[in-house]
Amino acid sequence: NPDNVTGMQLGSITTGVLAIQGPADAVPLAGTIEADITVTPTLSGPLTLNGATAAPVTRTLTVVVPGVTDGGIPETDVLTANLGVATTFDIAFENLGNDVSDYRITLMDTLPITWSATLGSNALMTEILNLPSPVATYPSQSTAHQTTFPLTVTSDPLAQAGSITYVDLQVEDLETGEVLQQAQIPVTVDALINGSLTPTYHLVDLSIYDTPLTSLTMKNTGNTPAEFLVELDDPV
Repeated sequence: NPDNVTGMQLGSITTGVLAIQGPADAVPLAGTIEADITVTPTLSGPLTLNGATAAPVTRTLTVVVPGVTDGGIPETDVLTANLGVATTFDIAFENLGNDVSDYRITLMDTLPITWSATLGSNALMTEILNLPSPVATYPSQSTAHQTTFPLTVTSDPLAQAGSITYVDLQVEDLETGEVLQQAQIPVTVDALINGSLTPTYHLVDLSIYDTPLTSLTMKNTGNTPAEFLVELDDPV
């Protein structure tokens, strides 16, 4: 803009504007935009009569859109693990930048000592490589910029049902080491209802006139409050 410029004298300069429209609701895709701009002079009558010619001039304008690396773990609902045994979850991850990016995800050392967690193959770190940008397929609503990674959690075997423990993860730009996010994954455990009765065998000597007393001990060995019914087996 403008499309036409008139009245220019030899040696004069006029400024024009080239507008590039990107996505209105997202950053533009990283990369290089090249636009060919052609200027065609129109000669006045006297110059034409004197045999002057007007040759078009084309120049290539290059616009570089820098890459922005961003990404992270969306907010996660509370995950339920089996009590005291390893449970593996698929954790969602998404590229939030404007370029294909690589990420490193690391377990932070914040778990209670009675809990443990690993990423991938029994490691404290995992990598996500070549994850596309969400604007690469704009305006289609593709999910190519989303992926998952495995998180394995082993809870405290004595953890209370309904209690929540957080697994803290750190997301970094694999190339620069810049920390992009620190996320908390909330984990609870299943309710385990279990109990024990002692002694398991008790012999009581009595005569026909005796009414001896004996005692049994009932212990809740689960991880949640529970009610138990103790009954005598029919000896018949």
